[in-house]
Amino acid sequence: MPNKAMKEKKPTKTKRNSKSRELEADAKTAQEALEAIKSFRNLSPEVLTSALNDAIEVGYRKSHGLKTARIRTELDPKGGLKAFRIWDVVETVEDPETQLDVEEAKDITPNPIVGQVLEEEADIEDFVRNDISTVKSVMLQKFKDAEKQEIFEEYRDRVSDMVDGLIHSVENNFVMVRLGADQEGKLQPGATDAVMRKSDQIPGEEYIEGKMIRVVITKVDKESKGAMVMVSRSCNDMIKRLFEKEVAEISSGTIEIKAIARDPGLRAKMAVISNNENIDPIGACIGPGGSRVRAVSSNLNGEKIDIFEWSDDLQQLVANALSPAQGVQIFPHEKAADKLGSEKVRRSTRDRNPNDDSRTLVAAVPDNQLSLAIGKRTERPSGVQADWLPHRYPLPERTR
Repeated sequence: MPNKAMKEKKPTKTKRNSKSRELEADAKTAQEALEAIKSFRNLSPEVLTSALNDAIEVGYRKSHGLKTARIRTELDPKGGLKAFRIWDVVETVEDPETQLDVEEAKDITPNPIVGQVLEEEADIEDFVRNDISTVKSVMLQKFKDAEKQEIFEEYRDRVSDMVDGLIHSVENNFVMVRLGADQEGKLQPGATDAVMRKSDQIPGEEYIEGKMIRVVITKVDKESKGAMVMVSRSCNDMIKRLFEKEVAEISSGTIEIKAIARDPGLRAKMAVISNNENIDPIGACIGPGGSRVRAVSSNLNGEKIDIFEWSDDLQQLVANALSPAQGVQIFPHEKAADKLGSEKVRRSTRDRNPNDDSRTLVAAVPDNQLSLAIGKRTERPSGVQADWLPHRYPLPERTR
Protein backbone atom coordinates (compact mmCIF):
# COMPACT_ATOMS: atom_id res chain seq x y z
CA MET A 1 0.00 0.00 0.00
CA PRO A 2 1.41 3.42 -0.91
CA ASN A 3 2.49 5.62 1.97
CA LYS A 4 0.32 8.45 0.62
CA ALA A 5 -2.79 6.40 0.29
CA MET A 6 -4.32 6.86 3.69
CA LYS A 7 -3.58 7.21 7.38
CA GLU A 8 -5.92 4.83 9.10
CA LYS A 9 -6.01 3.19 12.48
CA LYS A 10 -5.65 -0.57 12.11
CA PRO A 11 -8.20 -2.44 14.25
CA THR A 12 -7.39 -5.76 15.81
CA LYS A 13 -8.34 -8.91 13.95
CA THR A 14 -11.27 -9.56 16.28
CA LYS A 15 -12.62 -6.04 15.85
CA ARG A 16 -12.03 -6.16 12.08
CA ASN A 17 -14.01 -9.40 11.77
CA SER A 18 -16.80 -7.91 13.85
CA LYS A 19 -16.82 -4.74 11.78
CA SER A 20 -16.71 -6.75 8.57
CA ARG A 21 -19.83 -8.63 9.55
CA GLU A 22 -21.57 -5.39 10.48
CA LEU A 23 -20.47 -3.73 7.26
CA GLU A 24 -21.66 -6.66 5.19
CA ALA A 25 -25.04 -6.56 6.93
CA ASP A 26 -25.25 -2.81 6.44
CA ALA A 27 -24.24 -3.15 2.79
CA LYS A 28 -26.91 -5.75 2.19
CA THR A 29 -29.45 -3.46 3.84
CA ALA A 30 -28.16 -0.60 1.69
CA GLN A 31 -28.62 -2.71 -1.43
CA GLU A 32 -32.18 -3.53 -0.44
CA ALA A 33 -32.75 0.14 0.32
CA LEU A 34 -31.45 1.09 -3.13
CA GLU A 35 -33.82 -1.40 -4.72
CA ALA A 36 -36.70 0.07 -2.73
CA ILE A 37 -35.72 3.59 -3.77
CA LYS A 38 -35.41 2.46 -7.38
CA SER A 39 -38.92 1.00 -7.25
CA PHE A 40 -40.48 3.98 -5.47
CA ARG A 41 -38.71 6.83 -7.23
CA ASN A 42 -38.43 5.13 -10.63
CA LEU A 43 -34.75 5.99 -10.94
CA SER A 44 -32.47 4.12 -13.31
CA PRO A 45 -29.73 1.77 -11.98
CA GLU A 46 -27.13 4.15 -13.43
CA VAL A 47 -28.50 7.03 -11.34
CA LEU A 48 -28.47 4.90 -8.18
CA THR A 49 -24.91 3.72 -8.80
CA SER A 50 -23.70 7.26 -9.47
CA ALA A 51 -25.39 8.59 -6.32
CA LEU A 52 -23.90 5.83 -4.17
CA ASN A 53 -20.43 6.38 -5.62
CA ASP A 54 -20.54 10.15 -5.12
CA ALA A 55 -21.82 9.76 -1.57
CA ILE A 56 -19.12 7.28 -0.53
CA GLU A 57 -16.47 9.47 -2.14
CA VAL A 58 -17.60 12.53 -0.20
CA GLY A 59 -17.75 10.54 3.04
CA TYR A 60 -14.32 9.00 2.46
CA ARG A 61 -12.73 12.37 1.76
CA LYS A 62 -14.24 13.82 4.92
CA SER A 63 -13.20 10.83 7.02
CA HIS A 64 -9.57 11.00 5.86
CA GLY A 65 -9.17 14.77 5.53
CA LEU A 66 -8.81 14.65 1.73
CA LYS A 67 -10.05 17.01 -0.96
CA THR A 68 -9.44 15.44 -4.37
CA ALA A 69 -9.21 11.70 -3.72
CA ARG A 70 -11.21 9.60 -6.19
CA ILE A 71 -13.31 6.63 -5.16
CA ARG A 72 -15.17 3.97 -7.12
CA THR A 73 -17.87 2.06 -5.25
CA GLU A 74 -19.59 -1.17 -6.12
CA LEU A 75 -22.12 -3.58 -4.65
CA ASP A 76 -21.18 -7.18 -5.26
CA PRO A 77 -23.84 -9.86 -5.96
CA LYS A 78 -23.79 -10.96 -2.30
CA GLY A 79 -24.64 -7.48 -1.07
CA GLY A 80 -21.15 -6.52 0.04
CA LEU A 81 -20.13 -2.88 -0.32
CA LYS A 82 -16.64 -2.23 -1.66
CA ALA A 83 -14.76 0.97 -2.42
CA PHE A 84 -11.62 1.41 -4.52
CA ARG A 85 -9.17 4.31 -4.42
CA ILE A 86 -8.22 5.43 -7.95
CA TRP A 87 -4.64 6.47 -8.74
CA ASP A 88 -2.91 7.83 -11.84
CA VAL A 89 0.69 6.67 -12.39
CA VAL A 90 2.85 9.68 -13.36
CA GLU A 91 6.53 10.59 -13.64
CA THR A 92 6.28 13.57 -11.31
CA VAL A 93 3.58 13.74 -8.63
CA GLU A 94 1.69 17.04 -8.58
CA ASP A 95 -1.41 15.93 -6.69
CA PRO A 96 -0.47 13.41 -3.98
CA GLU A 97 -4.13 12.54 -3.37
CA THR A 98 -4.71 11.21 -6.88
CA GLN A 99 -1.23 10.47 -8.28
CA LEU A 100 1.61 8.02 -7.63
CA ASP A 101 5.06 7.80 -9.13
CA VAL A 102 6.29 4.47 -10.50
CA GLU A 103 8.03 3.41 -7.27
CA GLU A 104 4.99 4.11 -5.11
CA ALA A 105 2.73 2.31 -7.58
CA LYS A 106 4.72 -0.89 -7.11
CA ASP A 107 2.93 -1.35 -3.80
CA ILE A 108 -0.21 -1.98 -5.87
CA THR A 109 1.12 -3.73 -8.97
CA PRO A 110 4.59 -5.20 -9.65
CA ASN A 111 5.21 -3.55 -13.03
CA PRO A 112 3.45 -0.16 -13.20
CA ILE A 113 3.90 2.14 -16.19
CA VAL A 114 3.40 5.87 -16.54
CA GLY A 115 -0.13 6.69 -17.69
CA GLN A 116 -1.64 3.63 -16.06
CA VAL A 117 -4.75 3.98 -13.86
CA LEU A 118 -4.68 1.76 -10.79
CA GLU A 119 -7.33 0.82 -8.29
CA GLU A 120 -6.64 -0.05 -4.67
CA GLU A 121 -9.30 -1.33 -2.33
CA ALA A 122 -10.01 1.29 0.30
CA ASP A 123 -10.97 0.72 3.90
CA ILE A 124 -14.43 2.16 4.52
CA GLU A 125 -15.18 0.16 7.65
CA ASP A 126 -14.22 2.86 10.11
CA PHE A 127 -16.66 5.54 8.97
CA VAL A 128 -17.86 7.32 12.09
CA ARG A 129 -21.48 8.31 12.54
CA ASN A 130 -20.91 11.77 11.06
CA ASP A 131 -19.45 10.25 7.92
CA ILE A 132 -22.42 7.90 7.53
CA SER A 133 -24.69 10.92 7.93
CA THR A 134 -22.74 12.68 5.17
CA VAL A 135 -23.12 9.68 2.87
CA LYS A 136 -26.86 9.56 3.50
CA SER A 137 -27.27 13.31 2.94
CA VAL A 138 -25.34 13.27 -0.34
CA MET A 139 -27.26 10.26 -1.64
CA LEU A 140 -30.64 11.80 -0.85
CA GLN A 141 -29.66 15.04 -2.59
CA LYS A 142 -28.45 13.12 -5.64
CA PHE A 143 -31.71 11.18 -5.74
CA LYS A 144 -33.73 14.39 -5.53
CA ASP A 145 -31.71 16.07 -8.28
CA ALA A 146 -32.00 13.04 -10.56
CA GLU A 147 -35.70 12.66 -9.87
CA LYS A 148 -36.34 16.33 -10.54
CA GLN A 149 -34.46 16.14 -13.84
CA GLU A 150 -36.39 13.05 -14.95
CA ILE A 151 -39.72 14.65 -14.06
CA PHE A 152 -38.76 17.83 -15.90
CA GLU A 153 -37.80 15.86 -19.02
CA GLU A 154 -41.05 13.90 -18.83
CA TYR A 155 -43.45 16.84 -18.45
CA ARG A 156 -41.78 19.96 -19.85
CA ASP A 157 -43.31 19.46 -23.33
CA ARG A 158 -46.73 18.51 -21.97
CA VAL A 159 -47.93 21.89 -20.72
CA SER A 160 -51.62 22.35 -21.70
CA ASP A 161 -52.03 18.57 -22.17
CA MET A 162 -54.87 16.77 -20.38
CA VAL A 163 -53.79 13.81 -18.24
CA ASP A 164 -55.40 11.39 -15.81
CA GLY A 165 -54.27 11.47 -12.20
CA LEU A 166 -55.11 9.97 -8.83
CA ILE A 167 -56.17 12.27 -6.00
CA HIS A 168 -53.47 11.56 -3.44
CA SER A 169 -54.38 14.04 -0.70
CA VAL A 170 -56.84 16.87 -0.15
CA GLU A 171 -55.77 19.94 1.82
CA ASN A 172 -57.48 23.26 2.55
CA ASN A 173 -55.72 25.25 -0.16
CA PHE A 174 -54.62 22.59 -2.62
CA VAL A 175 -55.09 19.04 -3.84
CA MET A 176 -52.18 16.69 -4.53
CA VAL A 177 -52.76 14.78 -7.78
CA ARG A 178 -50.53 11.80 -8.49
CA LEU A 179 -49.74 11.66 -12.20
CA GLY A 180 -48.61 8.38 -13.73
CA ALA A 181 -50.09 6.20 -10.97
CA ASP A 182 -52.31 3.15 -11.33
CA GLN A 183 -55.69 2.76 -9.63
CA GLU A 184 -53.98 1.56 -6.44
CA GLY A 185 -51.77 4.65 -6.38
CA LYS A 186 -48.55 2.83 -7.23
CA LEU A 187 -46.11 5.06 -9.08
CA GLN A 188 -45.12 4.15 -12.60
CA PRO A 189 -42.02 5.33 -14.56
CA GLY A 190 -42.12 9.11 -15.02
CA ALA A 191 -44.72 9.58 -12.28
CA THR A 192 -44.89 12.53 -9.92
CA ASP A 193 -47.19 14.34 -7.51
CA ALA A 194 -48.66 17.55 -8.97
CA VAL A 195 -50.37 20.41 -7.16
CA MET A 196 -53.83 21.75 -7.98
CA ARG A 197 -54.27 25.04 -6.16
CA LYS A 198 -57.61 26.34 -4.89
CA SER A 199 -57.82 28.75 -7.83
CA ASP A 200 -57.35 25.84 -10.24
CA GLN A 201 -60.20 23.81 -8.77
CA ILE A 202 -63.83 23.88 -9.90
CA PRO A 203 -65.87 25.60 -7.16
CA GLY A 204 -68.28 23.19 -5.50
CA GLU A 205 -66.57 20.09 -6.90
CA GLU A 206 -65.80 17.39 -4.34
CA TYR A 207 -62.31 15.87 -4.37
CA ILE A 208 -61.98 12.43 -2.78
CA GLU A 209 -58.69 10.71 -2.03
CA GLY A 210 -58.14 7.64 -4.20
CA LYS A 211 -60.41 8.87 -7.01
CA MET A 212 -59.14 9.20 -10.59
CA ILE A 213 -59.48 12.68 -12.08
CA ARG A 214 -58.68 14.49 -15.31
CA VAL A 215 -56.54 17.63 -15.16
CA VAL A 216 -54.57 19.89 -17.49
CA ILE A 217 -50.87 20.52 -16.90
CA THR A 218 -50.39 24.28 -16.60
CA LYS A 219 -46.78 24.68 -15.45
CA VAL A 220 -43.56 22.69 -15.09
CA ASP A 221 -40.95 24.50 -13.02
CA LYS A 222 -37.51 22.91 -12.68
CA GLU A 223 -36.28 25.57 -10.26
CA SER A 224 -39.14 25.13 -7.81
CA LYS A 225 -38.19 23.97 -4.32
CA GLY A 226 -41.51 22.23 -3.89
CA ALA A 227 -43.78 20.61 -6.44
CA MET A 228 -42.58 20.98 -10.01
CA VAL A 229 -45.83 20.27 -11.85
CA MET A 230 -48.97 22.40 -11.51
CA VAL A 231 -52.34 21.21 -12.81
CA SER A 232 -55.79 22.72 -13.21
CA ARG A 233 -59.43 21.89 -13.86
CA SER A 234 -60.62 25.48 -14.06
CA CYS A 235 -58.49 26.65 -17.01
CA ASN A 236 -59.92 27.09 -20.51
CA ASP A 237 -57.65 24.39 -21.89
CA MET A 238 -59.61 21.86 -19.82
CA ILE A 239 -62.70 22.45 -21.95
CA LYS A 240 -60.70 22.46 -25.15
CA ARG A 241 -59.02 19.11 -24.40
CA LEU A 242 -62.30 17.47 -23.40
CA PHE A 243 -63.94 18.52 -26.67
CA GLU A 244 -60.93 17.30 -28.62
CA LYS A 245 -61.44 13.92 -26.98
CA GLU A 246 -65.20 13.79 -27.60
CA VAL A 247 -65.45 15.42 -31.04
CA ALA A 248 -63.50 13.72 -33.82
CA GLU A 249 -63.96 16.71 -36.11
CA ILE A 250 -62.05 18.90 -33.63
CA SER A 251 -59.16 16.48 -33.17
CA SER A 252 -58.88 16.13 -36.96
CA GLY A 253 -58.87 19.91 -37.48
CA THR A 254 -62.14 20.08 -39.46
CA ILE A 255 -63.68 22.14 -36.68
CA GLU A 256 -61.58 24.71 -34.86
CA ILE A 257 -62.13 26.10 -31.36
CA LYS A 258 -61.41 29.81 -31.72
CA ALA A 259 -62.13 31.15 -28.22
CA ILE A 260 -63.39 30.15 -24.78
CA ALA A 261 -64.78 32.18 -21.86
CA ARG A 262 -65.56 30.40 -18.62
CA ASP A 263 -66.98 30.74 -15.13
CA PRO A 264 -65.70 27.38 -13.80
CA GLY A 265 -68.38 25.06 -12.51
CA LEU A 266 -71.23 27.27 -13.69
CA ARG A 267 -71.04 28.28 -17.31
CA ALA A 268 -68.74 28.38 -20.31
CA LYS A 269 -69.01 29.82 -23.80
CA MET A 270 -67.06 28.42 -26.71
CA ALA A 271 -66.67 29.89 -30.20
CA VAL A 272 -66.17 27.39 -33.02
CA ILE A 273 -65.74 27.53 -36.77
CA SER A 274 -65.87 24.84 -39.45
CA ASN A 275 -63.26 24.49 -42.17
CA ASN A 276 -65.74 22.39 -44.14
CA GLU A 277 -68.87 24.19 -45.32
CA ASN A 278 -70.80 20.92 -45.24
CA ILE A 279 -70.24 20.40 -41.50
CA ASP A 280 -72.18 22.37 -38.90
CA PRO A 281 -69.63 23.20 -36.16
CA ILE A 282 -72.24 23.77 -33.44
CA GLY A 283 -74.20 20.61 -34.20
CA ALA A 284 -71.03 18.52 -34.34
CA CYS A 285 -69.92 19.76 -30.92
CA ILE A 286 -73.35 19.20 -29.37
CA GLY A 287 -73.61 15.70 -30.82
CA PRO A 288 -76.65 13.45 -31.35
CA GLY A 289 -79.18 14.26 -28.64
CA GLY A 290 -76.57 16.48 -26.96
CA SER A 291 -74.39 13.46 -26.13
CA ARG A 292 -71.03 15.12 -26.82
CA VAL A 293 -71.55 18.35 -24.94
CA ARG A 294 -73.21 16.39 -22.12
CA ALA A 295 -70.13 14.17 -21.80
CA VAL A 296 -67.90 17.24 -21.48
CA SER A 297 -70.26 18.86 -18.98
CA SER A 298 -70.34 15.73 -16.81
CA ASN A 299 -66.53 15.86 -16.61
CA LEU A 300 -66.77 19.42 -15.30
CA ASN A 301 -69.21 18.92 -12.43
CA GLY A 302 -72.23 19.74 -14.59
CA GLU A 303 -70.91 23.03 -15.96
CA LYS A 304 -73.26 24.47 -18.60
CA ILE A 305 -71.58 25.01 -21.97
CA ASP A 306 -72.93 27.34 -24.67
CA ILE A 307 -71.48 26.83 -28.15
CA PHE A 308 -71.70 29.54 -30.77
CA GLU A 309 -70.23 30.25 -34.18
CA TRP A 310 -67.15 32.39 -34.55
CA SER A 311 -67.29 35.56 -36.65
CA ASP A 312 -64.53 37.91 -37.77
CA ASP A 313 -67.07 40.72 -37.42
CA LEU A 314 -66.60 41.84 -33.81
CA GLN A 315 -70.18 43.00 -33.32
CA GLN A 316 -71.56 39.79 -34.75
CA LEU A 317 -69.16 37.79 -32.59
CA VAL A 318 -70.44 39.44 -29.41
CA ALA A 319 -74.04 38.90 -30.48
CA ASN A 320 -73.28 35.23 -31.10
CA ALA A 321 -71.48 34.98 -27.76
CA LEU A 322 -74.61 36.12 -25.92
CA SER A 323 -76.65 33.28 -27.39
CA PRO A 324 -79.03 31.65 -26.65
CA ALA A 325 -80.45 35.05 -25.67
CA GLN A 326 -82.75 36.44 -28.36
CA GLY A 327 -83.23 40.02 -29.55
CA VAL A 328 -79.68 41.13 -28.67
CA GLN A 329 -78.39 44.32 -30.29
CA ILE A 330 -74.72 45.38 -30.30
CA PHE A 331 -73.52 48.99 -30.65
CA PRO A 332 -70.13 50.70 -30.58
CA HIS A 333 -69.82 52.39 -27.20
CA GLU A 334 -69.75 55.91 -28.61
CA LYS A 335 -73.05 55.35 -30.45
CA ALA A 336 -74.86 53.45 -27.73
CA ALA A 337 -76.29 56.53 -25.99
CA ASP A 338 -78.00 57.76 -29.13
CA LYS A 339 -79.24 54.31 -30.05
CA LEU A 340 -80.60 53.46 -26.63
CA GLY A 341 -81.50 56.90 -25.27
CA SER A 342 -80.03 55.93 -21.92
CA GLU A 343 -78.65 58.66 -19.64
CA LYS A 344 -76.49 56.03 -17.90
CA VAL A 345 -74.81 55.09 -21.18
CA ARG A 346 -74.60 58.76 -22.26
CA ARG A 347 -72.83 59.71 -19.03
CA SER A 348 -70.47 56.75 -19.39
CA THR A 349 -69.60 57.90 -22.91
CA ARG A 350 -68.83 61.45 -21.73
CA ASP A 351 -66.57 60.18 -18.93
CA ARG A 352 -64.55 57.94 -21.18
CA ASN A 353 -60.84 58.75 -21.46
CA PRO A 354 -60.28 60.28 -24.96
CA ASN A 355 -56.83 58.67 -25.10
CA ASP A 356 -58.31 55.20 -24.62
CA ASP A 357 -57.92 53.45 -27.98
CA SER A 358 -59.52 50.18 -26.85
CA ARG A 359 -62.67 49.16 -28.67
CA THR A 360 -65.74 48.86 -26.46
CA LEU A 361 -69.12 47.49 -27.46
CA VAL A 362 -72.43 47.76 -25.65
CA ALA A 363 -74.88 44.88 -25.74
CA ALA A 364 -78.56 45.70 -25.41
CA VAL A 365 -80.48 42.72 -24.07
CA PRO A 366 -84.24 42.42 -23.35
CA ASP A 367 -84.92 42.03 -19.63
CA ASN A 368 -86.46 38.60 -20.06
CA GLN A 369 -83.33 37.39 -21.84
CA LEU A 370 -80.81 38.79 -19.38
CA SER A 371 -80.07 35.60 -17.43
CA LEU A 372 -79.51 33.72 -20.68
CA ALA A 373 -77.09 36.38 -21.89
CA ILE A 374 -74.95 36.99 -18.82
CA GLY A 375 -75.69 34.12 -16.44
CA LYS A 376 -77.72 33.82 -13.28
CA ARG A 377 -75.01 35.04 -10.90
CA THR A 378 -74.66 38.46 -12.59
CA GLU A 379 -76.89 41.01 -10.85
CA ARG A 380 -78.92 43.55 -12.76
CA PRO A 381 -77.59 47.09 -12.17
CA SER A 382 -79.83 48.95 -9.72
CA GLY A 383 -82.01 51.78 -10.97
CA VAL A 384 -82.21 50.52 -14.57
CA GLN A 385 -85.86 50.09 -15.56
CA ALA A 386 -85.68 50.32 -19.34
CA ASP A 387 -86.90 47.47 -21.51
CA TRP A 388 -83.40 47.36 -23.00
CA LEU A 389 -80.57 46.86 -20.56
CA PRO A 390 -77.07 47.97 -21.64
CA HIS A 391 -74.42 45.50 -20.54
CA ARG A 392 -70.68 45.40 -21.18
CA TYR A 393 -69.62 41.86 -22.04
CA PRO A 394 -65.97 40.69 -22.02
CA LEU A 395 -64.83 38.98 -25.18
CA PRO A 396 -63.79 35.32 -24.89
CA GLU A 397 -60.14 34.50 -24.54
CA ARG A 398 -58.52 33.26 -27.73
CA THR A 399 -57.35 29.68 -27.45
CA ARG A 400 -53.79 28.66 -28.24
